[in-house]
Amino acid sequence: MNLEYSAVIRTLGLAGEKYMRLLKSLDSQTIKPKEILVVLAEGYDLPPERLGYERYVYSKKGIVSQRSLGAIEAKSEYCLFLDDDLEFESTMVERLFRPIVEKKADVTFPIIPEMVPKTTLSTFLMCVLTSSAVPMIINKKGHYTRINMAGGWSYNEHIDFSKELLYEAQTAPGTCYLVKTEIARKIKFEEERWLELTSYSLPDDQINFYKYYKLGYKIVGMSNIHILHLDGGGSSYERTQKAVYALAKHHIIFWHRFVYKPNCNLLFRLISVICFIYWLIISSLLGIITNTLLLRFKLIAKHLKGELDGIKYLFNKDYKQLSIVRKENY
Repeated sequence: MNLEYSAVIRTLGLAGEKYMRLLKSLDSQTIKPKEILVVLAEGYDLPPERLGYERYVYSKKGIVSQRSLGAIEAKSEYCLFLDDDLEFESTMVERLFRPIVEKKADVTFPIIPEMVPKTTLSTFLMCVLTSSAVPMIINKKGHYTRINMAGGWSYNEHIDFSKELLYEAQTAPGTCYLVKTEIARKIKFEEERWLELTSYSLPDDQINFYKYYKLGYKIVGMSNIHILHLDGGGSSYERTQKAVYALAKHHIIFWHRFVYKPNCNLLFRLISVICFIYWLIISSLLGIITNTLLLRFKLIAKHLKGELDGIKYLFNKDYKQLSIVRKENY
């Protein structure tokens, strides 16, 4: 296949050996990138690991800012968006292109086995109660993820990795995906910089993919592609506090912006409001109970503050000026 793409890597330039393994994976592809575009956060040095034909651009630090600038700066017909800590097989890009060329998808990504949630009884009950990350029970054949009316999501935990299969998705990890550059620009991901008002941009990937979906683009995950996510990111109580705050705040904004607001059907809106209120009450109560038992009182405060700030932001002047996420507005 004679196809050109820009490999767009968002990085701080600190991944070291993991980043080098990514570069080597790109260099070994059966369809090599026309360019490797490295989007660095301002204030960070160029990574010493390199192949010699990278192009570097600087961006404001942030997942939304760096990813959206990558789409704007890319010079090829397609973009392969990548984290800086991946390693994958030499035919991955060729395989990702196939459903796009065959008109079966607009966006393709490899389903990474370790990123498919594993369900235990306790996590199942917690997720079902909060409508947050619920295993699919019905109509799951050929599907990977769906967004629900409470702003949470459901997933198919029974992905067949023994052979290449296509699974329709409404959201996915943003670790690696292929899309036409024109489409990546059309969704105007830069509008979602409100995510960067907090120190954590979660759930940026959910918002990125669901925006493609809402604007009419078909997203497909592919199984049986060998890819490793070499993430070595640690965790701390302070980081957990920031994540809890961000997830609570951004869940509310996501629900309003992507679930409630684009749909003009009054019955749909009524049901979605009921689902949202259910999520708000149950997730708050469960958070209070579990964190009280674990003596993590700061997490309770962060969660409740996140919810309050999320509701407040819906009345923010800048937020009100954002385009309603409907196809005719893009």
